[in-house]
Amino acid sequence: MGSASERREKIIEALCMRRMDTIDNLASEFGVSRRTLRYDIEILSSSYPLVPMRGRYSSGVKVEDWYRLRRIRLTGEQTEVLQQLMQNADSHQRKILLQMLKSYGRLGEISPPNE
Repeated sequence: MGSASERREKIIEALCMRRMDTIDNLASEFGVSRRTLRYDIEILSSSYPLVPMRGRYSSGVKVEDWYRLRRIRLTGEQTEVLQQLMQNADSHQRKILLQMLKSYGRLGEISPPNE
């Protein structure tokens, strides 16, 4: 994967997309030990609003609801074009386009894809 800083960047990106995850899942995904992952989260917590979660069987971390990694938003015209492309896309392409719309579109402008 590269350096620790590259891994941490990928971890915060994943957390911002998912909003929360378990330590075990993140450690497995990024190919590091739970201890390393906890250290990464500790480092990231100094710059990002991360909240530890404690569970009976598993612990995790979540990103504060108000925080977004990037505030990039599509224009109305860009959203419309992606929705038009979705009409002729196969199921895999539709899934990716919908993820793009959810991540970068304005919530009120996103309509469900036509099946």
